[in-house]
Formats: sequence, structure tokens, C-alpha cells
Amino acid sequence: MREEAAETSDVADLAELARDQIERRISSQFAGHAFTRLIAALLGTQGYQVEVSPPGPDRGIDIVAGQGALGLSGPKLVVQVKSGGIVVDQPTLQGLIGCIHDVHADHGLLVSWSGFSPPVRKRVNELYFRVRLWDRKQIVDALLTHYDDLPADIRAELPLRRIWTLVPDMTV
Repeated sequence: MREEAAETSDVADLAELARDQIERRISSQFAGHAFTRLIAALLGTQGYQVEVSPPGPDRGIDIVAGQGALGLSGPKLVVQVKSGGIVVDQPTLQGLIGCIHDVHADHGLLVSWSGFSPPVRKRVNELYFRVRLWDRKQIVDALLTHYDDLPADIRAELPLRRIWTLVPDMTV
């Protein structure tokens, strides 16, 4: 029984180690506007046509995205992306909500590699049908789910290989 518990722990440790390595690579390779490019590519793998704002002041909109061949079908998204050590606060969230209204988008996506302040997190249920929050966990989850569909240049900057490992049978 102890041996099975140790094997299960080893599998969990291996998965955590791999995830930590991926997070470190994203932090080093995709800083600033490159991080916005990564998020746009992830949205593209999910069927969105995306337009990325050029580097510099963007008035709170880093990416606009829509469905359909021209990106004109819904759901239409506005996306605000924060890389590095920026923890998103309430004014940033309010700015995104204003942008949703201003550009007649259906929803907003607020992306922050370093997460969200407690007041922003408290509003998750209240804003459930308007805004989604992606922190590093959701970003890496999306990356692992859609990696094979990412553009070749993104995959070259973030080279991953899928591995398989046996998960011990816990029913024995």
C-alpha cells in the first residue's frame, strides 16, 4: 500500500515539476506584448478570429476577438492582458467592463499572469455572464489543451512534448 502511495506521489510530483517548467518558460519567453500574442494564439485555437492591438497605449483593449470567418459573429470578446508581476485590481476590471460596453462586445476576458486582487476575485460570480478571469492556471490549462493547434512559431518558442506515465491503480 505504501508503494502505491509513493507511486501516486511521484506522478503528481512529475506533473507539478513539468507545469512549473512550462510556467517559467512562459514567464521568460512571453513578456510584455509577446504575452498578448500568446493569449491571442490560444484564442485562435478556440475558433476566434483575433486582432491584437499594437504595442503601446491601447485604451484597455489588447485583443478583440469574434467567431466566424470574419470574426463578426458572437460571442465577441474584448481582452485585457497583464503580464509579469501585475496583479489585476478593481480599476482594471472596471475599465474592461467599460470597454465591453463601448465596443458592443458580448464578453470580456481579463488575463493576468500574476493573478487578481481579492476584490476582483470576489466579483467572479457576479460577473459570470460578462467576464472571465484567466490566471496562470487557466492559461497553462488552455495551452496544454490546445498546444497542437498553436501556430508553429509559438510552438517553436515553447517546445513541449507529450509524455505518458502509468497512474497506479488505487482500487486494489
